[in-house]
Amino acid sequence: MPPAFWELWNDEASVGCSVHWVDDKLDTGRVIKQSALERERFSTLRGLQLALDELGVTLTRDAVGDILEGRAKSIDQPPGGTTYRKPTLTQIAELDRKIRRQQPVASCATVRQFMKNTASTLAFFAWRTGLHRLVAPRVTVILYHRVSDAARDNLTVGIEQFDRHMAMLAKYCQVVSVDEIISYRVVPRTTKPLVCVTFDDGYLDNYLNAVPIMVRHRVPGAFFVSTGIIDRAGRFPHDVQRGNPALPVMSWQQLRDIREQGFTIGSHSVNHIDCAAEPEETVWNELVQSAEDLRREVGLTDVIFAYPYGGPQHMTPERLSLVKNAGYVACLSAYGGANVGSVDSFNVLRRGINWEFSDQSFLFACLGLTRAR
Repeated sequence: MPPAFWELWNDEASVGCSVHWVDDKLDTGRVIKQSALERERFSTLRGLQLALDELGVTLTRDAVGDILEGRAKSIDQPPGGTTYRKPTLTQIAELDRKIRRQQPVASCATVRQFMKNTASTLAFFAWRTGLHRLVAPRVTVILYHRVSDAARDNLTVGIEQFDRHMAMLAKYCQVVSVDEIISYRVVPRTTKPLVCVTFDDGYLDNYLNAVPIMVRHRVPGAFFVSTGIIDRAGRFPHDVQRGNPALPVMSWQQLRDIREQGFTIGSHSVNHIDCAAEPEETVWNELVQSAEDLRREVGLTDVIFAYPYGGPQHMTPERLSLVKNAGYVACLSAYGGANVGSVDSFNVLRRGINWEFSDQSFLFACLGLTRAR
């Protein structure tokens, strides 16, 4: 103990988890269920522990189900192995330094980041002590794409980092669903910043890493997926441009599971197209097909659209008319800014979040004080 510590200390490639029967010795009972997590390039101790928590929940659930239904099978543990005890404070500090050295450095200079963090902290403190009464009420919709320790790029946040984000939202902000936001005619004035959490694309790590953390912190959210890539081994255009391999995406069953847990599912087109650049017929077909896919597979009635790429140059008034005519109830962008005073349900502003956000700059982003690009 603690979980994952000694595996990282020993530079193991994976971390295992097992459910076993209890016998008269220490952890030597026959194993009912077992699995392992691969160590990612930027794995942290806390990130692995969060992933192990969810794996342990799944294995325990499956083991209990097998026992109750009389189909449980168990195997002897292999002989040998080492029993580890609690690490010393020196070992904990040494592993922490080792993991920090393996993490990338944010692009901004240290002094500049320190100044931004200080300003962000002061701004958030001022908001909590009365600044919110001096500005128009607003709601900030934040946008994620991936929660993974396999990469550090402008579409990704780490698992441990995402857990901190959700913990801060639960503590310092009033988190609302996207369905509540699009119903606003006037944004209510609140003492805590109003924030909504959304995801685009449909990567598998959303289901494996993000959803369990959001459930843990009781944070609602919405997932906008490209329906033609869901459940297939396809690649998103931006991954092709970056030379990324095919990254795992969610299945329809996983999306149904997410919806059953209270999350919103929406459209991100069929094939992640640029709505402004594609011919009108292509855009129309994508809008209609994506909505039909979601109604058939997930049981949606009212469907919200988040247009791919999300910049002002990726949507035109003519294409927005197609969105409305196709029966969508709202449309979300992704070029920054906050929804101030009221919400235009067919131009809900969002701002992207990635791994380079410090905790302080993340909280500042939640205030919605920056302008759209």
